[in-house]
Amino acid sequence: MLLTAGGLPWLFEIVTDPAARWALSTVIFAGLAGFGILLALRRLPQMIAHWQLARALLEVAGLARKESRGAHARPHDYPERDDDNFLKHTLVRWAGGGPELDWKPVTMTKWTPQERTY
Repeated sequence: MLLTAGGLPWLFEIVTDPAARWALSTVIFAGLAGFGILLALRRLPQMIAHWQLARALLEVAGLARKESRGAHARPHDYPERDDDNFLKHTLVRWAGGGPELDWKPVTMTKWTPQERTY
């Protein structure tokens, strides 16, 4: 059987794009798990496109925050958190051929946000 865990290492040397590698590994997993390799291969271009769209939206959201907070950590250019300007949710979607950025206020509950110190 061609699709084994160690059967296609040469393919990952040829495929260098991260989106294509992710999609290819998903297809290989589908084949190994018996989920229908032909169906997975047919959906490969769509999977790559969705991954690239998600990556583009995440980049826009991350670069818009000029602070370090959780997953939006930017320790080299913005090492501190900035609650005055960025204590809000980042919303980004694809609209009109490009990313559209928006913000939503955070609803304060029982606990107020504070810096994590580990």
